[in-house]
Amino acid sequence: MVEALKTRGHGYCIYGEKIDPVIVFDSRLESDPWWTKNHTLAVLAHELGHIRLASESEEDADRKGAEILRAAKKHMAARLLARRKRD
Repeated sequence: MVEALKTRGHGYCIYGEKIDPVIVFDSRLESDPWWTKNHTLAVLAHELGHIRLASESEEDADRKGAEILRAAKKHMAARLLARRKRD
């Protein structure tokens, strides 16, 4: 799983019809001085967005993740997803 993080960014998820969903998060990021709990929440909500929508779309996962965070009143984390830029 750690090897997959080299090509999948801060985290990824595994899901499917006959699979219990799993979110893999690179917790090594939490030791970076600039990293905050809001970053962690944003990554986890983004991955949960993939799972809830059963979608590979990064933009859709960001939107769903931000919606989840706003519902939980985690507005700073939601803003991180809303402002996320794609290369």
